[in-house]
Amino acid sequence: MDATYREIVDWASEMDRVRGLLQLARTAFPAPSTLYRSFERVPMSIWREFLRESANICDPGSHGAIDATFFDRETASRHYQHRSDRHIRTLKTTALVDTDSCAILDLHCSAHWPHDTQTGRRVALRNTEKIESLAGDKGYDDQSLRDALRSEGVR
Repeated sequence: MDATYREIVDWASEMDRVRGLLQLARTAFPAPSTLYRSFERVPMSIWREFLRESANICDPGSHGAIDATFFDRETASRHYQHRSDRHIRTLKTTALVDTDSCAILDLHCSAHWPHDTQTGRRVALRNTEKIESLAGDKGYDDQSLRDALRSEGVR
């Protein structure tokens, strides 16, 4: 469904048949914040598997591109930061993207901002069976990374 969790809860609370199939009372739906907190308890390996499955739907090609960007959490979740006593303001996200379908094949997020050659190595070497070639900017210009990729058959 192309809807937020709140909208889905509103719809489901009105759908007696759906609630009956799910065996849920009208008040049995958790609050949206409960769902968001439950996402934190899911191991990263599970999220990566979800990502792999969704990328396979897009019929990815054999050429990938890797790059990193920063996401500022300050404005989007300031209230949450204060409630949870967390002070992570910016996340560094490294993404491996299929160049044919633009599907994200793998992702690495960090609050510690490691160098691109460190995260790039992990992300690229996890996905050598999916790609024949990999493009990256100067941040990924590391001879040991190139050698490791070449030994796995990736240009």
